[in-house]
Amino acid sequence: MSQKSIPVLLAFLLLVGVGSLAVSRDQPARPEPQAKGNVKLEYKAIIRTDIEALAPKPVREKKDRIEGSNAQALTEGLNVLAAEGWELVTIEPYSETQWKDVGGTVTLHRFPTYIFKRPK
Repeated sequence: MSQKSIPVLLAFLLLVGVGSLAVSRDQPARPEPQAKGNVKLEYKAIIRTDIEALAPKPVREKKDRIEGSNAQALTEGLNVLAAEGWELVTIEPYSETQWKDVGGTVTLHRFPTYIFKRPK
């Protein structure tokens, strides 16, 4: 490394260091994780149609022309559950299981299941 490149390298390192301090200072502080302690939780697993059924009747009756479902009813139903303190944890996707039986092939359809939790 030549003598001329050392000041350039030092200036670059100084700029990178100051820049990283400025970026980290502008970022919002992360909330402190709460102690889990003895928090008791309850869980609820329900399918989409049951969530949509929680929406007001006029919203439930409106169907999406493309999907045949009602995104607004789903949203309203999720809002009802949130107001009751339920938090969506995960969605178990649709799945099919098939097996051969004496009468032919049997197919088990498992519709998407929404899993919620809330403190007891």
